Amino acid sequence: MSIPPPYALVRTVATTVACLVPLFSGCDFEADSPSHIPPPGLGTMIIDNYSYNHIAVYVDGFLQAQIAHDHEETPYDLRPGVYRLVLEERGGQRNFRSDIDILSGRLTIIEIFEDPHNWTRYHGVLFFE
Repeated sequence: MSIPPPYALVRTVATTVACLVPLFSGCDFEADSPSHIPPPGLGTMIIDNYSYNHIAVYVDGFLQAQIAHDHEETPYDLRPGVYRLVLEERGGQRNFRSDIDILSGRLTIIEIFEDPHNWTRYHGVLFFE
């Protein structure tokens, strides 16, 4: 059994890297970004539901017509301002509550996950786009 010379190993690694670079350089990491555009004068809250549950959405105490289905993004167009958000598992006990800011022309995205430490709670991550 012969050991390949060091330059052969370097050439093999370089060739492998060169073949992989085009796969990753063309990646669009924003492809998962929501495509919803807020209507003029409004902002949009997007519930990005990563749980396995359908979720009822309450904004300032009012049940919204559209529920947030499991593993879907659900947009809600709202006037700019601060709102009280309550999410409640349909047919279950899990919930989430928080104050959220809606900015004119922007997306307020709330990613919802099942809390691994407390079966009665959802965990939410909020950010703006």
